[in-house]
Amino acid sequence: MSAVRKSVIGSLATQLASWGLSVVVSLKLPAYLGDRNLGRIELAGALAGALSVVVALGTSQVLVRELARAPERTGALLRTAIGLRLALGVPACLLGLLLSYLLGWDALTRQLAVIALGVM
Repeated sequence: MSAVRKSVIGSLATQLASWGLSVVVSLKLPAYLGDRNLGRIELAGALAGALSVVVALGTSQVLVRELARAPERTGALLRTAIGLRLALGVPACLLGLLLSYLLGWDALTRQLAVIALGVM
């Protein structure tokens, strides 16, 4: 079997497994967590998602384009992109934490927001 065929079969198998697990989680998680806890997770995720748009600021597209143009500048471009994301990410995390306090979220929802913002 050729390497390309193995790669295609492997990619298809992992994609099918991912879809299957997504369906199982989508069906079982709400019943397991309940309305209130699922809402907490969604609220924290929504806050992190909204702030992550500002943090990313289109750097992924620019980075890919510049790496395609000049692969020899990979190190400098990655350092700049990481620095920019850290410079925007730390204040975004602090803003998210401040918003969670100002909106009166309970302690568990704030903890979930901190985790989601940290992953961002």
